[in-house]
Amino acid sequence: MARLVHKYAVISVFLPKAIFGVLPEADIIVDASATNGPFRPVASGFLFGMDANDPPDSLILPLRPMHFRMSHNEAFEAYQRVTAMGAKIHYVLSDHYVHQQVQLSKSRDPGDWDWPGDGFSFDGWRKTVTEVVTKAAGEGKTFGWEIWNEPNVNRFWARDQEQFFATWRVGVAAIRSVDSTAVIFGPSLSGYNYSYLTHFLSFGRQNGCLPDILTWHQIRGHESADRLAGDVIEIRAYMETNEIEISGIFINEILEKDLHLNPGNTVRYFAAIDSLDLTGACRSCWKEPDPVNPRHLFSNCRNQSMDGLLTPKEKLPRAPWWVYAWYGGLAGDRVAVQTGDGFSALATLSRGQVQLLLGIHHDASQAENTLTIEFRGLSHQIGNGNSLSSRISIKSVTNAGREPVLIPQSRDAPISYSGGDTFTLILPPLPRGSAHLITMLLR
Repeated sequence: MARLVHKYAVISVFLPKAIFGVLPEADIIVDASATNGPFRPVASGFLFGMDANDPPDSLILPLRPMHFRMSHNEAFEAYQRVTAMGAKIHYVLSDHYVHQQVQLSKSRDPGDWDWPGDGFSFDGWRKTVTEVVTKAAGEGKTFGWEIWNEPNVNRFWARDQEQFFATWRVGVAAIRSVDSTAVIFGPSLSGYNYSYLTHFLSFGRQNGCLPDILTWHQIRGHESADRLAGDVIEIRAYMETNEIEISGIFINEILEKDLHLNPGNTVRYFAAIDSLDLTGACRSCWKEPDPVNPRHLFSNCRNQSMDGLLTPKEKLPRAPWWVYAWYGGLAGDRVAVQTGDGFSALATLSRGQVQLLLGIHHDASQAENTLTIEFRGLSHQIGNGNSLSSRISIKSVTNAGREPVLIPQSRDAPISYSGGDTFTLILPPLPRGSAHLITMLLR
């Protein structure tokens, strides 16, 4: 621990001795004087993940969930529980329709199904949509309506783009005929596709069937989180140029298969979504080995594991569960954060407490080096510049894969902070793929 009595205070936590002299260039800068509105954990969304009973509330409420993607009976049965948590359900109408087709055709082969628009008929599709929306209205349940899941993937849509666009138009009309104020999400592509999205938006504008919220999945490749900013900026520019008004962008599946249990990669997505002011995001789900028969793979969509955040059988938290809990626990105003390559972070300020959620990328080249975090704008928060008795606490999880992590690593250190505007924290090398919650309490 060290104390400098002028402009800067420096603390070297977990290092043999403090670092004096010329301060190293900061890897991360947190500016508490630059706030950007209240924080909301909009990326705390899930694809199924739970049902009306499981997992217990004690494993869900700390995550502060805001969105669930569900369909058919699950959505109706879990509605009261989800809304009591303050979350909303996005009802995936295509899942309901496909479920009907499987039952009618007695086949799981998409080639055996009756797709909307086959033979130029949309009667079955229109009937399905109208019935579901009417049932929800009659029961006083308010869903967001997602018309189709991944229409650019053959096993989810086995016809051409033109037929899907017509299906979309019929679906929108059927929803609006029952509920003119409904919120409609789409097209929910598998991956960002500029050409597809621009054709879809052009069709929607020309035919009066634009979605309220534009959606796609960001789950392709290890750079998906890093590409998100460019994708969002590009499609927003198209909409602005063409005077297309959409109230928000929602990434309704995040976290690619190979990294969906990686804590640092989870923060990578959270930080990107927060910086872009997106409407929200939902976690994707993937197949993993059966705990009883590891040769058998099963989906963690519907095993009440919060899309793999919990172990499938015992329902014990895994490392990313803690990251979601830390993210959900952030409060107050968002503050500006600058990060170098290999790191992602977001920060909040609330009643003299600065919190930084930090992720170390799985491919960070700087992971062997010490990490320098500079907190700025502190004098705006404490005002008088008197010497303070404060604390720094750091909670950490490393990438443990599918293994449970019952308690995160925790370190707590008192600091002697003399006031002033800037405080520099120097940490030892942090493991690739790890995540950390750093709390600086100013008293």
